[in-house]
Amino acid sequence: MSRFQVGQKHPFVRHTVWLRDLKGNRTRTSHSLTPHGEDTESTEIVYLTCVSEHDVPHEYDESQLAKGYIFKKDNCEHDFHNQYPTASYGQLSSFGDWVASAFYETESGYEEQEYFSVSEALNSIERFGKNGEALPEYLSKIKSIMLKSLEENGFKLEETDFSKRHSQAIGYKNWKIVPS
Repeated sequence: MSRFQVGQKHPFVRHTVWLRDLKGNRTRTSHSLTPHGEDTESTEIVYLTCVSEHDVPHEYDESQLAKGYIFKKDNCEHDFHNQYPTASYGQLSSFGDWVASAFYETESGYEEQEYFSVSEALNSIERFGKNGEALPEYLSKIKSIMLKSLEENGFKLEETDFSKRHSQAIGYKNWKIVPS
């Protein structure tokens, strides 16, 4: 099954976080795909529409093919890409499978907007609370924001088949996002 379905909206998230200098003082904010503990200032959720799926070469081995996707964001003229026009994988990570990015020129230079799949973000939070451990307050807050947005936009969580079979062994549940 494809990571994303063409013609459907998919929720993505990014956070505004405080950056610190070497003395530990907060200096400025920046966008991040992952929260930074208590330095997380805000959480933004967007819904991107998948407009196409492509077979794309791997960045380091063009003989292998992967899936790449193009998304549109309402009221934004720029395309967002996921593993497109090439797929980039680390030795141990498929993190890039869950990132949508737009990089474009503006009057003042270049700008990048980057978002992370809400589904994968929620699964990361779920792993943090493995075996029923309480989540830190900042993660509970972020999880609540994401769940509220999903509900308000006609989505719900559904436990994956893998999770139904193995959640007791791995200590947490794994979710996918589906229309309500």
